[in-house]
Order: sequence, then structure tokens, then C-alpha cells
Amino acid sequence: MLQRRSPLMLIAFVLMILAALACVGGTETGTTPSGGGVDSGPTEIPSVNSNNGTGATLTVTNNSTEDICNVRISEVTDEFWGDSDLGAFRRIGPGESLNFNVAPGDYDLRAENCSDAVILEEYGFTITTTFTWTVQ
Repeated sequence: MLQRRSPLMLIAFVLMILAALACVGGTETGTTPSGGGVDSGPTEIPSVNSNNGTGATLTVTNNSTEDICNVRISEVTDEFWGDSDLGAFRRIGPGESLNFNVAPGDYDLRAENCSDAVILEEYGFTITTTFTWTVQ
């Protein structure tokens, strides 16, 4: 037997779905229009704020064959990895890049696929202005 829901619960549910869908939108990079066509050239790499502040830029380039669904950026002094800096509705596809705004400092970096399996984990990077980390 189904339980009746109040109209307020339904409205709250619809608002949560709309908010989630608003987060999904993003900038595609290097795509070719469907049905052929010509790529209009390189586009600016999108940026997201990490959990570690601002002042420097870490560019994560995915040269692997898998989507990256989690990027963990932790200060070298942190004992645990912490939450993904990528966000729940974003991924970095093969051949794509994404900029992360971070505070200048020393970091350990970890990329995971959509099943939370580690693609690459590396330690001790000093990021002062801009740094590119290539995941292969």
C-alpha cells in the first residue's frame, strides 16, 4: 500500500531535483557537433574551486581511458584524503582537462574512476602558481 505524500513534500522533492539538474550544466571542451562538422578550436579549460583555497591553479589532464569522477587534493600534512574536489555531478573524460583553484602549497593528488577505484595516486607536489598533473 502506498503512503500518501503531502504537497509540501512533493514540492521539496521537485526543488531538489531542479537544483541537482542546475549543477549538471557545464562547459564542454573539444567536442565535435553531432552529425559531423568542424570543431571550432580549443576552448578555455573550465575551473572549479577546491576545498583548499585559491591563489594557484592545478590543471588535471585525463590521458587515461576512464572517466575521472573523483579528484582528491590533500595537503601533504593531512592524514586522510577527504572529500572529492570534483563534485558529485562532474567528471573529467578521457582527453579532457579541468582547472582547480588551490592555495599555494604542497599537495598529494589522487584520481579515481566512477567506481571509486584509484587511477593514479601521487605525493609531494609543490604548487605555487600553475601546475599540470597528467593522469595516465
